Amino acid sequence: MLKNLALRGFMASGPIPFALLIILGLSPTQALWATLVLSGAALSGLSLTTALLEPRVGPLESLALAIPLGALLQALSFLVIGPAFDARLILVMTLVISFMPWLSQTRRYRLGPLRVPWGVSIRMIALGTVTAGIGALSFLLRHRLNWSGPLDINDDIVYHEALMGATQSGWPVHSPLLGQEPLSYHWLPHLWAAFADSVANLPPFASITRVLPLLAISGVLVAAVAWAKRLSPHRCAAPAAVVGITTVGVIAKGPQIGQPLPLESPSEVFGAMFMLVICLAVWMFRQGDLSRLAYAIVLLVGFFGLTGAKLSQAVVTLCAIGALALGSHVRELRHRDLGVHSVGLVGFSLGFIVFHFRGDRHDLSIHPLESLTTGLKAVFNLSPSVPSALLTVAAIVAPLLISLRVLRRNSDLRVFVLGAVGSGTFLALTITSPGGSEGWFLAAALKIVIVVAAVGLASVIDDLRPRNVVPLWRAVLSALIGLGCTMMVTVSYFFDVGLPSTTALRLVTLLTGASLAGLVFLRRPSWWGVTAGLFLVASLSTVLDSSILAAGNIRLESEEHTFDAVRSEAFVIGAELHDASAPNDLLVTNRFCRDARETWPGCNTKWFEASAASGRRSLIEGIDYAVGTSPPREILRLVELSERAAGTADPVALSEVYELGVRWIWFDRLISQQPDWGQFGNVRFSNDLIVIIELSPTLATAAQRRGE
Repeated sequence: MLKNLALRGFMASGPIPFALLIILGLSPTQALWATLVLSGAALSGLSLTTALLEPRVGPLESLALAIPLGALLQALSFLVIGPAFDARLILVMTLVISFMPWLSQTRRYRLGPLRVPWGVSIRMIALGTVTAGIGALSFLLRHRLNWSGPLDINDDIVYHEALMGATQSGWPVHSPLLGQEPLSYHWLPHLWAAFADSVANLPPFASITRVLPLLAISGVLVAAVAWAKRLSPHRCAAPAAVVGITTVGVIAKGPQIGQPLPLESPSEVFGAMFMLVICLAVWMFRQGDLSRLAYAIVLLVGFFGLTGAKLSQAVVTLCAIGALALGSHVRELRHRDLGVHSVGLVGFSLGFIVFHFRGDRHDLSIHPLESLTTGLKAVFNLSPSVPSALLTVAAIVAPLLISLRVLRRNSDLRVFVLGAVGSGTFLALTITSPGGSEGWFLAAALKIVIVVAAVGLASVIDDLRPRNVVPLWRAVLSALIGLGCTMMVTVSYFFDVGLPSTTALRLVTLLTGASLAGLVFLRRPSWWGVTAGLFLVASLSTVLDSSILAAGNIRLESEEHTFDAVRSEAFVIGAELHDASAPNDLLVTNRFCRDARETWPGCNTKWFEASAASGRRSLIEGIDYAVGTSPPREILRLVELSERAAGTADPVALSEVYELGVRWIWFDRLISQQPDWGQFGNVRFSNDLIVIIELSPTLATAAQRRGE
């Protein structure tokens, strides 16, 4: 029976990701192992959900709960026993552990939730995969697996590679940029990516940009479809949900910006599947298809995983559930649901203690007056940030307007969405960050609104159009109108001056195109037609921005660009250092600025090439990311110590960093002339850009003498 279950599971989830991974550049062997990891997550989750779900629950809901649950089991198993066992053995062990509750059930009970969701659900997931692939075209073109320096790699991906390397040494997880501090930055998705990397023997770059997005997008699509079906019986709800959640982003904000599932942020995509599964579980519970115990377990585990993946999404979802619980209590004067809803707060608190309570510092802070003052100044001074803000507001308004169609009929859903949007907006306005991280609170609310808006769109189409099938020419003409207006907006970003470059023209173009598209499709003028057209235009805008301008984002490195670009040669030598070093070895570097010609302080410190390429932790690197824009005194000492040790081979500094656990020096030739290491270090690897020095154990004696 286990053989039959495994065969059915692989047939359901195996060939499609295997083919996609081959297309995306993995070798057949790598794609096979990566597919086994993906299928293993689904099978483990499906086995565990048999203890939670009633037989009447459909396979779609089972699969939606299973994917994040199985991934969480794999990641935590790798964290706890990874240093002692091979990753492939851990994959087998997770399957064995997850099958135990499944085997303990009766034959009738265990087969119910394990039905494969064929038919329309599979077609909807395939549709979402296609639309997500179109939106990801720009990202994939800029992040090819065979990149060789001339291709431009997003800095955030390099940072995520550094985070992924930091999770491979077991518990506790330490910061890659501040090696002596615990990591407190959403390391759960990077932990799962490290597990997939270890099983499939992938380059970290492939695991971050190929395997993790495939798992996360699959989880998001299944959860979005299942929740949309729970919210509405309309046949258009499911396809609208999968297209919306993969395309409806910030309307025409600029080329390749504003996708709802941004692949540059693995934590955002990975967390989205946990967030939507929690939303699905809320409605399963309220509709009587999830027991109080099962709902409590889903909230506990779901919020623990979501807090570890994306804290902003966890906060927004928790506020939405809190608003729903309080709203139900006020209207119905019932207390029985308040207790079980509060389990979500327990899961959130547990996740916060594990993932965020201690560790490296960040620059997210609450300054409401400062935020509001800055915003008002931007408006009065017509700051360049105003157009961005207007288009961001339009991105929320587009799905929110169409969602009113269903929200006005469902009071519970209205309170839930109000809690999400209200908390997301409040936090986005009152929290400040030099990197704009406060915007992720609004992005979390947007994902919830998109699924609800898809149900509203289905309702509009079903209620307002004639009962006969819409002619193909009307659908095509409506799509062409939307494509035309979004094309005009996309092209406008090539103009620097004049009317075509103004935000006002872009907004007028989008609104006009939305009105015409809705009028053509629904055959008559209607307010709901305009909102439906605006929702359509929002999705087309993101798709066009990603596909048309994708090739333009591949920039050949000029000689000037070599001073601040991510370099493939560094990753080649970093792989050699990774193989030669121990997991707990620290390294120091002489480079702290993005531009090698600049000196710290007073430069852009968004630079983490050493830790990303080597998979080893740095004593200090990427200063702003590690500690924020105001480093404390002890951090300043670490920077000075690193500069003396790596840049000038100062014997006292070398002995001190050796005492702190540093065993390697990552010397960037663009910074300065290589010093004479003498008896304190030996050159192990070198190329035209990087020199790797292994520190001599004699430094331990020198450190001891210095202490005496």
